Amino acid sequence: MDLRAIELFLAVAEQGSFTKAAEKTFVTQPYLSKVVKQIEEELNVTLFNRTTRKLELTDAGKIVIEQGRMALKPLQDMPNLLNELQNLQKGEIVLGIPPVIGTLIFPSIAQRFSHAFPDVTLRLIELGAKHILTLAEEEKIDVGFTVKPFSEGNFRVKPYFVDEFMIYLSHNHPLAYRERIKIAELADEKFIVFTTDFTLRDMVIKLCAKNGFKPNIAYESSQWDLMVELIAIDMGVAVLPKSIFEKHNNPHVKMIAIDSDEPYLWEIAMITKKERYLSYATRAFLDMF
Repeated sequence: MDLRAIELFLAVAEQGSFTKAAEKTFVTQPYLSKVVKQIEEELNVTLFNRTTRKLELTDAGKIVIEQGRMALKPLQDMPNLLNELQNLQKGEIVLGIPPVIGTLIFPSIAQRFSHAFPDVTLRLIELGAKHILTLAEEEKIDVGFTVKPFSEGNFRVKPYFVDEFMIYLSHNHPLAYRERIKIAELADEKFIVFTTDFTLRDMVIKLCAKNGFKPNIAYESSQWDLMVELIAIDMGVAVLPKSIFEKHNNPHVKMIAIDSDEPYLWEIAMITKKERYLSYATRAFLDMF
């Protein structure tokens, strides 16, 4: 017994007539009678009481029609479910995002996307930028946010956000009165940096090396707000994106521009793995941002 046989049986039961059911389902009446007979033989039951003028379901027939409707419902619902996906009424997007980036940009992303597509869920995986590349490569996330530069060969890359690195120090620091500071002037300072999982740490170390010194790392943290608090009590200096300054509210921290011919940039990009299928919701997300 297949789904088509159930569908034909339901038509007979609902029409109350083999003739009307045959017209509705575009099959011949003899074929329809044969299908119903095969179901009866397979289940070893009688589905219709054929002794009356009107075709009536037996008790067994009532059970089969109830179960048959339940069996067909998923197939009948499928077009609507697919239409919902295509129209973004439902779905889930898994985003991989480093904590620092997430703090700075995700609230506005969530608000804007959820307003447009309220039934699409955004699920976050928060890890350092290096791990985001791995998750995207392994197809464990739909969209990743990461820091450029990186090897782009396996990814579709869409630029998202550009920020500038600044110097953060305590308001009591001897250089706090300056409008601009050269990175080389920080050679004897204690540095507060992110942990090894973070691309931001690597970028600061490379920036110092470019200016002729290796930073003296006094404290490491995965939390930018803790780093800011350490800076406030003059436990060290840090080189951080400008946008972090807008998020903290510690009056004892000053942000000063880097004195350089060209700005040192923090470039954020969205990535998806090449050749991977992108859901309708994911495509809408990428189009929006």
